[in-house]
Amino acid sequence: KALYRNPFRFFSATTEYLRQQHRIVSEGTGFFITGDGYFITNCHVIDRDSAFIRQKFIQSTFQEVTDANIRALQTSWAMTLTDEQRNLLYNSYSLIYSQLSSMILFDLKKDIFIIYRADNGKEKPFRIKKQATLVVKGKAMPGKDIALIKLDDVKNLPTLRVSTDSIVRIGERVLVYGYPEPATSNVFLASESNSDPTLTSGIISAIKQSIGGWPVVQMDAIISHGSSGSPVCNEDGEVIGIATFGSLEQNTGNLASGYNFAIPVSVMKEYFDSAKVEPKLSLSSILYNEGLGFFYDAFYNKALKKFEEVQRLNSNYPQLYYYETLCKSKIDAGEDKESFMQKNFFRIMAF
Repeated sequence: KALYRNPFRFFSATTEYLRQQHRIVSEGTGFFITGDGYFITNCHVIDRDSAFIRQKFIQSTFQEVTDANIRALQTSWAMTLTDEQRNLLYNSYSLIYSQLSSMILFDLKKDIFIIYRADNGKEKPFRIKKQATLVVKGKAMPGKDIALIKLDDVKNLPTLRVSTDSIVRIGERVLVYGYPEPATSNVFLASESNSDPTLTSGIISAIKQSIGGWPVVQMDAIISHGSSGSPVCNEDGEVIGIATFGSLEQNTGNLASGYNFAIPVSVMKEYFDSAKVEPKLSLSSILYNEGLGFFYDAFYNKALKKFEEVQRLNSNYPQLYYYETLCKSKIDAGEDKESFMQKNFFRIMAF
């Protein structure tokens, strides 16, 4: 309490600096547009400005250094501080650091990583993390908030089909897949749940114009922090836009539900063209989608053959083993439609 009441009696300015190495992480969502690793997301996900980095760095470093100081005090005094005493010390240190110590950010290094889900049938779904390189980018809103990045030495990754129709229609139903921060940071969920994206749906409410003069798509599908860069798809599973920003409530400053915006495919294509990249489904995704079609039509033998072809191309394809297992159990149970039709055809012929 004495230190809290008069911190400058116990602390004074110094010209010596404490070097503290720290890492901050900014996360978002994105999706592969080619099987060989071309990946699209929002520019603001991978290109945080210096003000954001400095703020996050100061907050995390203050927490880390203050915790270390408090632990040192407890050790030297051979006592355990109460919550009230710890809070008093936190307040004291915040005053001390703000008036007696300057903080310099140096040797700043930015790395971009893509983390994607993989399954191998032997363990729980796991995540693969690889460093990516920037191909081309715009600018964070109000600029064209698009970034195209690339993984090297990969092939047959899961891809989404990008719509060739640049026209979006008001009232059209949309599906948004992403990794919203409230779900990925929930302490009650198992860590492997972070690999599962969250699906929200809605309709296109309006086509608005950005202050830059290019179109943005308004939708009522729910998105949140962490969903930036999520694919916005039509009911055929084709990407028609990329979720980018929301609207804030004037009174609370919270995200306003139902007033969210996506950058349409017509703007995304400008970056595909400048990088000379053509969005294209990978062979593994084509076969996987065909397998799903057979599966939901109850042709389980045909579906299983497609999934086995996918396995030869990419043995870590998400949910591949789940569907293979289901197909085998359905076949064993005699539920395959083709086998059922053949069996009954021969019975009719015999009769």
